Amino acid sequence: MSVDSRIEPELVRVIEDIVARRIREELKDRAELVSQKTFTRAMKRMDRRFRILQNEMDKRFEASEKRFEAMQQQMNQRFDQTNQHFDQTNAQVASVLQVVTDIRSQLGASFEQFARNTVIRILEGEGYPGVVLRKQHLADPNHVVSPDTEDVEVDGLSSNPPVIIEITAILRDADKVNRFLRKKQLVEAQWSVPFRGFFVASGSELPRAELGNLIANLRQHHCELLNL
Repeated sequence: MSVDSRIEPELVRVIEDIVARRIREELKDRAELVSQKTFTRAMKRMDRRFRILQNEMDKRFEASEKRFEAMQQQMNQRFDQTNQHFDQTNAQVASVLQVVTDIRSQLGASFEQFARNTVIRILEGEGYPGVVLRKQHLADPNHVVSPDTEDVEVDGLSSNPPVIIEITAILRDADKVNRFLRKKQLVEAQWSVPFRGFFVASGSELPRAELGNLIANLRQHHCELLNL
């Protein structure tokens, strides 16, 4: 066999290897190119879908925002109506309270005068005609009646005969009677004569036993309870 006959097959294999490698490289390049194109197309499709979705979301958001604004307006209108209703109710309540206050004031003044007139009639029946019972304010610098004030109000006072009265609509607190007795003590100290006392009430909410003790205490101090 000649040298040329041995070299020729080897050359053929080398050429075949080169060709095969170039073919593989070419196929790989084409595959990568196809992959890039496919990826680019896929990204464009995703971008279009995202834009469409974004547009739909924007439209829905705008619609929701409009509905929210409408609801907010309705709530504001209802809130304003509720405020107006509350204002009207408060005005009505204030008006009613004012009427009640006026009635109480009138009734209080009327009852006070009725109580004074009752004591005056009692004194007339005992032989003291023309007695005048005046509401007065007395100075109490030594705080005989109360540690909180030096001004003491007496519902009715007469020096001839010496009579002091206390008037309350409803007797609810025993301390009111004790305060009245301290007022009597103050008056007696200033006039230097004993006074007769009348504690006048339209009713009592005290238990019977406690009321009995108060009546006994009043009698010990030359006073009496008039339960009108």
